[in-house]
Amino acid sequence: MIQRPQTLMLGLIVILMIAALFLPNWEKISLDGTQTARQTAFELVITKGTGAEATTDARSKFYLAGAICLVAGLAGYSISQFKNRKRQMMVGFGISLSLALTLVAMMLGIKEGEAFFDANKEGKFLPGFFTLFVALFANIVSNRLIRKDENLVRSMDRIR
Repeated sequence: MIQRPQTLMLGLIVILMIAALFLPNWEKISLDGTQTARQTAFELVITKGTGAEATTDARSKFYLAGAICLVAGLAGYSISQFKNRKRQMMVGFGISLSLALTLVAMMLGIKEGEAFFDANKEGKFLPGFFTLFVALFANIVSNRLIRKDENLVRSMDRIR
């Protein structure tokens, strides 16, 4: 049922997770501009030097992309479970846990990138990082709306 607000929130989670796959989530540039570190859902790229003598070290973050895909898959599955609200609430709990683990994995990758240069300068968070927080908020709202529907259905059963 597309018109239900919780379905729209779950759809928003799917869209945000697809965006998180392709948007960078963290970046750090050294004070002199010769070193950069940039993390996406797929890799952490550290570049040292400029021009022709630049060296690049790419470290795979496939587990981060996998966790983001897991959240998107769970949200898509939850949309299809609109007739079984109890299962939908359990899947919503799984989405919350998966989002939390994804945030932890992302922060561990950022910590790894921070250690490479300029301990005094901090990196900056990019849009891919903030999509996870918006998705977490949308999941909280969705779970509350699902619970509200379940309570409404239970109250109508008592009247019969």
